[in-house]
Amino acid sequence: MKTLREKAAALAEAFPRERLEARALAEIAREAAGGAPVAVACSGGLDSLAALLLAWAHFPEARARLVALHFNHAKRGAEADADARFVGEACRELGVGFVSEKLAADAAARARSEGALRAARLDFFARAMRERGATLLVQGHQADDVAESLLMRVCRGAGTDGLAAPRPVSRLADGRVFARPLLTISRDELARAARSLALAWREDASNAAPDFFRNRVRGAVLPALKGAAPFTNFARTRALAEEDADALDALAARSRLGETRLPAIARRQLRKIFLEKKISPGAKNFDALVAAVCAGTPLKFSAGTRAVVWDGERLEIADEKPGESAAREFFFEQEIVAVTPELFEAIRAGAFPPTETVFLAGAPEVFARARLPGDRYRPLGAPGGKSVARLFTDRKIPRAERSALPVFADGTGIAWIPGLPPAERFRVRAAGTTALRLTYRKPSLT
Repeated sequence: MKTLREKAAALAEAFPRERLEARALAEIAREAAGGAPVAVACSGGLDSLAALLLAWAHFPEARARLVALHFNHAKRGAEADADARFVGEACRELGVGFVSEKLAADAAARARSEGALRAARLDFFARAMRERGATLLVQGHQADDVAESLLMRVCRGAGTDGLAAPRPVSRLADGRVFARPLLTISRDELARAARSLALAWREDASNAAPDFFRNRVRGAVLPALKGAAPFTNFARTRALAEEDADALDALAARSRLGETRLPAIARRQLRKIFLEKKISPGAKNFDALVAAVCAGTPLKFSAGTRAVVWDGERLEIADEKPGESAAREFFFEQEIVAVTPELFEAIRAGAFPPTETVFLAGAPEVFARARLPGDRYRPLGAPGGKSVARLFTDRKIPRAERSALPVFADGTGIAWIPGLPPAERFRVRAAGTTALRLTYRKPSLT
């Protein structure tokens, strides 16, 4: 029986450097030659294991500095623990470093969405890389991931930046680089090669569950498309979107806001501003601001505790209440979910605590802001609108807690405030629809 090192060498013969993504390989080669640690994200699944084995085989000069990063989401009990042991044993056989972290039980209980789990995983990667002086992370995304991401983002209304993901090379603001050398290889190709070598890997059973949007795309949509369109078409669309996105970013960097009157340029300039200031204006407000910048017409709106003012020539973002901090953080998670008959009955039965979780029909794009004087909306089941202050009184919410509660809005009005019913216009009326699951977590006082 072949050793894991022999299987890694054979896998490299099946997928020589010419078959891998050239830009990602160039980043790995640069890091390998520089003497710094090279990190590889490895869950134990086929894709990430293949990334680890190919990095080991194709870059022998970096083997002593390879380190696998494994994050245990603590969602699958003994199975997840077995994944960690599997990756650790693989690293021991290869003679590479291994770093693993398990999400704390309380954090795992709060992380109810795919986005929350991804955020926890990325945070671990950032800390582990920083502690070891690594700036490059190799990831195992492959051609199927390109197709899945493209389809998901089209459904959510993405622009060129969204359609360009996952990129072969992603450069983060903190100086780290993510390299994805397997984007030119499909999941089926990897599986055939692995089986021919009797290569074992771990399967995450939750990837087959229909709970997450990506799983539904992977299980139902992609199989139907594979016979109709070659995956190279998805890869080409992603590459063309990346070309356009990079060109627009370059143009946006060379002009000031409002100078070109082009929506694509204004959108990039504004996105950069809001990201730097950590503001979520909401899709409708953002689109309205793009239009105002291009037309040179004034616009003002609230985003969180900030007032966003475009006077036709300049953009100003200021605290709405002078002397108070505008950096208040609201901890919330959101995920688009399919309303199954079981979930619909649970919603109707009030199975979810109104202080923590709500389901909003139609999956609107929402953002969190502070409560403003005069806020009002029509709550679920009410005959008409009421002021938020009156609703707080009716629900006997203590005055000391009211100012700390976020208001979730969609740009046209209030969608929900924790502890109060959601807006009537977002009532989930039937199974078989789509909803936004919004979960609010009180910030820790420590």
